[in-house]
Amino acid sequence: MSCYSSKVQSWTDEEQLMLVTIANQAALAIKHLQHVEADILTQKNLVRSLFDDLFSNKGGMEESLYRRASFLGCDLTQLHVVVQMEISQVGAAHGREKIMSEAERVALYRSIGNQLGQRIQIKYPGSLAGERDTTLISLLRVGENLPLHQIVAWLDELVHQMRNQQQIYLSVGVGNPCYGINDYSRGYAEANEALEVGLFLNQEGGTMQFNALGVYRYIYKFARTDTLYDEYQRQISVISEYDQRKSTHLLETLEAYLECGGNTPKAYNQLNIHRNTMLQRMERLQALCTIDLEEHEHRLPLLVALKVYKLRAHN
Repeated sequence: MSCYSSKVQSWTDEEQLMLVTIANQAALAIKHLQHVEADILTQKNLVRSLFDDLFSNKGGMEESLYRRASFLGCDLTQLHVVVQMEISQVGAAHGREKIMSEAERVALYRSIGNQLGQRIQIKYPGSLAGERDTTLISLLRVGENLPLHQIVAWLDELVHQMRNQQQIYLSVGVGNPCYGINDYSRGYAEANEALEVGLFLNQEGGTMQFNALGVYRYIYKFARTDTLYDEYQRQISVISEYDQRKSTHLLETLEAYLECGGNTPKAYNQLNIHRNTMLQRMERLQALCTIDLEEHEHRLPLLVALKVYKLRAHN
């Protein structure tokens, strides 16, 4: 206080003692905070190092990995699911309307990551979460009898809560369960691919499990890089343009028809539309196409072309 005063202060012995005590307590608090921050940084580095080795599938490190994970409160002999989370968007509530500095962005993402890690620990005790590059990676400690779809449902609910309550858009990729230490590299690769494809399909965020990728797993790289159009892609473009111009649902109808193997009753039941509506749409589709939709040889390439179109449209 004396340092910032514009005039010389006169303090009694009692006041000086109080000021010295306050200064000492403040110094201790600052030192304690520095130690806490150092401990947090050390733990994050330990987690990052563990993940690097665990997901690399290097041989001869099993005992070291078990020991290091146990030190961090994670038992690798138990069943885990690898989950990757990435922030795809941040809403206006977090300053999206202004340009954030790199330091502000890092601080915000770190705060969100800590919050997500706490939510995961509460729901799945014994889990381990840490940052790797710009992604939050978690080893979810789950019971052997817990269905995978329940894990996905909880993560999906978490995504919706973050979006609705905090305007934070998360993309989540989920791998298959890891039963042994050699499964983690596979689980990480699955979660990574699910995250990548899921983000490509929906940039506003969502949860994607590896097994749910379906045909998109095989075609999304092609959809991103290929620029040539064949006759099937041209058919899809014509139908899409018609849908946009006339506000119809022909592309959706065609997709159901092709996925049902050309089984019209199954398709209109899946779409929940009347039989006559289905027949009218199929007549219009055939009129727009230069290929015969009833020919079996056209169905698979046309369906793949439709999926490629959807990938590109989402992106």
